[in-house]
Amino acid sequence: MKQEKNLFYVLVSAGEKSTGGYSLNLEDITFKDSTVTIKIKETSPARGKPVTQAFSYPQLVLKFYFDYSAVKNILVTINNVELSNL
Repeated sequence: MKQEKNLFYVLVSAGEKSTGGYSLNLEDITFKDSTVTIKIKETSPARGKPVTQAFSYPQLVLKFYFDYSAVKNILVTINNVELSNL
C-alpha cells in the first residue's frame, strides 16, 4: 500500500499460478468505523477450457480517495479470506 495525502494505492497479488486463466476482480470497497474494507474475488480457469501454458501472476492495483485522518485500517479479503490488516 502507498498513501499520498488522501490518495491510496493498494496492490493485491494472488501469487504465482502454474497457468493462465486466473484473475482478480474488485467486488466492493466500503468504509465503516475508520476501516476501509476491500473485497476481491479470485477466479480460476474453468475446467476443460484451454489456458496459457505459462506461469502467471494475477494482480490488481486499486487507487482510491479517502480522508486520510478518518482511515485507521485497511482490510483486504480475497474470496472472503482476510489477507491482512494494512
